[in-house]
Amino acid sequence: MPGDQNGDKIISQDELSNAENLLKEGKITSDQLEEINHIKENYPRKVIDSLENEVVIYQPVKSMVILNSNAVELLRSIRAKDKIVGVSKSTVEDEVFFPEFCTMTSIGSTTAPDVEKMFELHPDLVIIEATWQKAAGDSLQKSLNESDPEIAIARFDCYRLENYNNETRKIAYLLEKEKEADQFLEFYDDCVNLVVNRTSTLSDNDRPNVYLGYGEFPPFGAYGKSAGAAVRLEMAGGNNIFADDIVDTQYAEVDPEKIITKNPDIIQRQVDVGGHAAKDSSDMKLLWEKTMDQTGWSNINAIMNKRVYMMSKELQNKRYFLGLLYTAKITLPDLFKDMDPRALHQEYLKRFQDLDIDLDKQGVFVYPDWNEN
Repeated sequence: MPGDQNGDKIISQDELSNAENLLKEGKITSDQLEEINHIKENYPRKVIDSLENEVVIYQPVKSMVILNSNAVELLRSIRAKDKIVGVSKSTVEDEVFFPEFCTMTSIGSTTAPDVEKMFELHPDLVIIEATWQKAAGDSLQKSLNESDPEIAIARFDCYRLENYNNETRKIAYLLEKEKEADQFLEFYDDCVNLVVNRTSTLSDNDRPNVYLGYGEFPPFGAYGKSAGAAVRLEMAGGNNIFADDIVDTQYAEVDPEKIITKNPDIIQRQVDVGGHAAKDSSDMKLLWEKTMDQTGWSNINAIMNKRVYMMSKELQNKRYFLGLLYTAKITLPDLFKDMDPRALHQEYLKRFQDLDIDLDKQGVFVYPDWNEN
């Protein structure tokens, strides 16, 4: 570390004074002295990650290996993508959303990592998922620490509703990107508050009953109360009809007869098709038609009133705040008639993700949208 003469990773006043003398003697440059002084004034930086591990950074991070594609997206939002030198296989393969990383070194995945390749990249920081694929993440962290006890490893999910803001601020602090995080989280919070400020005072009678489903139909999947998609629905003003039936897990298969009995006002189905790469809505339309034509469902309110929607899974997890906008729009269209989810989505892509994706030309996230129904 520049200026650290005794190897304790801390720049003392004596070490700074010595560096100043070296500058006078012409042995270091003014830029080098400025770097040493910056480290003294700003480091070490410590945070507690999402698994309660202390993460310590002793000098500015110049290179990172990111196993977690959610973290890659967050790092773009806070203008730190230039520090990334290695990413997961899934990030490399997503040429539409991560075009700048499609030629970058792949270091595998959390479950099948290329540890040797990771060390060849000499990262200052490695970010691994915290609770998602936790066992595999724990194993990888142990392997990395055994090979190099000094390597800095942080465990962050970067998608969970309850700690997304907190994780963003911690990562930003480690990277000296606090101002950039403030700007992004202001936009993020504005999107969330745009919805919850209107729905938080709704009575139960004002909340439509919604079947929030997934799967091939059959099987018929439903989200329980604790699932992220279900929390998003509640925030958007909907009432999840299976919230009290599925309590021990986040989701489960349900009997289609129960769906008929509960007679939802709206059916929202999370699907694998659509997303940023989609050029048209044909795939979503096929699933919509299949849902509308389900045997025995013709008398369900949602079917009779054509309040059936397919929603791309790309609006879940790290993009839940965007999914919240779309969900609110189709759940309570009158309450949100002045809100344009697509416009805010477009702003996110351009302003924070630096992506040249025109949502008027590509990308399908809800079918049918509010202009078609």
